[in-house]
Amino acid sequence: MLDERKSVFIEVSSKEVRFLYWEKIFWSKNAKLNFYTFPLNSQDNRKNKDELIEVLTDFRKRYLGNKKISTYLLIPLQMGLIREFKLPWIPKKNRESAVGYYIEHEIPVPSGELVYYCQELEEKENEYLKVRVSAARRENISKYAGYLTNAGYRLEGVEYAVNCVGKVLDILGDKRVLVLQEIEEGRVQLALYKGSMLEVIKEVDSGERDISKIMFSLRWQDGELPIDMVLSDGSMEADKQASLLLKSGSVKHYERIPIYDDDQLDILKLQGVKAYATCGYLLKIKNGEQTNLYSTFLLPLKLKTLALMGGLFIAIILLLGTMIWYPLYADYLNSQTTITDFQTKFAKLESEQGQDIIVEWRKLQDKSYQDLEQLHEVLNYVDKEVTLVRLNYRQDTLYLWAEGTDNRSITKLTDKLMADDWRDPQLINYKYYQDNISFCLSFNR
Repeated sequence: MLDERKSVFIEVSSKEVRFLYWEKIFWSKNAKLNFYTFPLNSQDNRKNKDELIEVLTDFRKRYLGNKKISTYLLIPLQMGLIREFKLPWIPKKNRESAVGYYIEHEIPVPSGELVYYCQELEEKENEYLKVRVSAARRENISKYAGYLTNAGYRLEGVEYAVNCVGKVLDILGDKRVLVLQEIEEGRVQLALYKGSMLEVIKEVDSGERDISKIMFSLRWQDGELPIDMVLSDGSMEADKQASLLLKSGSVKHYERIPIYDDDQLDILKLQGVKAYATCGYLLKIKNGEQTNLYSTFLLPLKLKTLALMGGLFIAIILLLGTMIWYPLYADYLNSQTTITDFQTKFAKLESEQGQDIIVEWRKLQDKSYQDLEQLHEVLNYVDKEVTLVRLNYRQDTLYLWAEGTDNRSITKLTDKLMADDWRDPQLINYKYYQDNISFCLSFNR
């Protein structure tokens, strides 16, 4: 929660730095908000770093003075990743360690080099658990933390900008909103939200005009179109893509004006999409919903402070015990014994927890072997009927790209797979050219 009178939210993109300055007015229920943007002109990494530090330093000197205030940093997704996992259902007490174990094996980066946080999206008791993991390289977070610290800021949190935009869109309920932002020269980021939840994110070339290709790459199905609304950051490239989507009938409405009508966040009315991320981060913290890629860096500082306070407290107790209340010293020794007992029990619980994780992992491995056998049967079917181009199987869903000479081969292949307990067949791509049919089927297990 925001418990201080001043805070600043900083979003760093490839082209500019955005600042949202929040100040609590002592005699008013509302807070004062100011929004600033400063361009980054250099494309060279070394010069861009120097320019960024210069912008951060100049802003602090001009608007904040010498006092270090709470600072929250928003970074672009290009610095990391967001992934969803479907895991076997795990009791709450074991989830943190189990998810960490799973990430270590699923993300091709050594776990010691990552900082991450996990959001639980959906669960069905005793069946499955669906989670979303936002992760970044530790060295990148450390690098930006160093920039801010050297510029005189007190960093409290780091979050991806795309995760905070959804907090502003939450006012629209369950509507599906596509947000377009130019992230660099010739590149546009498309982020699809349903309410506050980010569903899909994709980068495309600004000159891309094949809307069906964009839709297919984002896994949007015909039944989910048109999208309720598309919002643009006002850049020429983003507006161009929004116009193409509107003309194709893929979206219902195209808006360049802000959608948020709240006097307490009037910055959104003036700045539009550019201010969504910083204002969304402010709303998340005010509502106690902060997720923080910087928490692992803050932990040693907090532990150091707690250790210092603990040492001071013990020194005072010992002094008072020696001078006045010596009998309390015996109570202190009893407390130490109790702490040791708790540590022993905790170590035992950790061991039991590790065994539970191993059991769950073996179950997952057994299922993986079964999946491979099923895929072998699928390959036997495909080779007899059509020419296989590509096959993808992940989390109980099979995607099969193939070529054939007639529609009968597609129907026959579908019937054979359904007879082998593959369900919910969907033809998600079909192309006929020179007596040859290219298609894509999807099945669920």
